[in-house]
Amino acid sequence: MAWTAPLTWTPNSPLTAAQLNTHLRDNMLETEAALATGGGGYFVADGVNSIVERQAAHNETVASSTTTSSTYGNLADGISTSVTVNVGPTCLVVWSVNYQQNTAGAFAMCSIDISGANTNPASDSFAIYRKLQNYTSYPAQHMQHIWLDSMNPGSTTFTLKYRAVSGGTATFASRRIAAFPY
Repeated sequence: MAWTAPLTWTPNSPLTAAQLNTHLRDNMLETEAALATGGGGYFVADGVNSIVERQAAHNETVASSTTTSSTYGNLADGISTSVTVNVGPTCLVVWSVNYQQNTAGAFAMCSIDISGANTNPASDSFAIYRKLQNYTSYPAQHMQHIWLDSMNPGSTTFTLKYRAVSGGTATFASRRIAAFPY
């Protein structure tokens, strides 16, 4: 059912039950209060006179884990830090990691892998990265975000993936990801 522009009422015009149902009851059933399915959602326009409820999602893995792989993949602990949301045409994804690298001149990188209704493998173009300049590696917390548009509406999963570039061991902790679909 879609929202209908209300009639312009004029004096002495008969009012019918069908008009009340269409222009009052049915339109009230298209408001946010009537469409809300649970707490924590928000509404976005999905067309002319039409709204849809969206739910953001977040996930966090506090424990640290490592990788020596030069290609994007999971960490040694096997824990997948990911979120799944029902996206519309756009989505804001935000992620952060605390990371360090144990080899001078090497990089620790974290990116997102997209699967489901939309697909895009983890790549350096979305990555958070840190290059170790000397032999003392101190942990650093960095955050990245991306506004994705032209998405296929539907269930989409965003998963953190990691890699160590130029050798050494990259360590990641406090891995966080959140997705806000629109």
